[in-house]
Amino acid sequence: MISMTPVLYLISYPFVWWGIFYLVLGLSRLRLRALIQPLLVSTMLLSMVSVALQLNDLTYLTGIVQPVCAIVCLWLLFKFRLAHSILILFISYFCIGVLEYVVNLVLAKFDPHTALLYYQTDLFITPFLLFASGFLLYQLLHYYRWGFTFVSPAPSKLLTSSLSARWMLFLLLTAFLSANLAFSIYFYSHWVVPSIFGHTAIWGTLLLLSYRRELRE
Repeated sequence: MISMTPVLYLISYPFVWWGIFYLVLGLSRLRLRALIQPLLVSTMLLSMVSVALQLNDLTYLTGIVQPVCAIVCLWLLFKFRLAHSILILFISYFCIGVLEYVVNLVLAKFDPHTALLYYQTDLFITPFLLFASGFLLYQLLHYYRWGFTFVSPAPSKLLTSSLSARWMLFLLLTAFLSANLAFSIYFYSHWVVPSIFGHTAIWGTLLLLSYRRELRE
């Protein structure tokens, strides 16, 4: 099995977050094509946060920082109500945690001790299997019409007045995280630095293309 390196974390984390967001959309009975823009932006941002935690040996904060950042993305970008963001995110997190254990159990040929070892060490193949599992669950939830009908994006009228202030806060937070990530790994691996700049450039392009109308207002 391939173990994780900094570059592999950069490659794999977007697939983990896509798998989680597939569950979020499936449980909320929302279609992917209607929310593709906030999905792409959120995936890029959350992947950067996740990689920063790994490279700075702050994995013990993962259970706090990642959910909080994901809730903020659902609230500000997907325009979910805050209570709904918290509810649906924690349900999705629980589901993806169970899926990850099942995937590792299958990879370990149903040996629970080896599965636990895989769970702790991170395998390169696991994020892609979680992505595929999240996509299948998304399709099943929509096919059988399961999920929460009360979870939906908040009316735009409620967000118009504070949109500019929220976007300024969001952009400042993103700039801080991007700079911190780039500098913290500058001496860690010369291959990671260009990857970070490329990652940031893609995220910035997606942000400008997806929200150019809101940013002009």
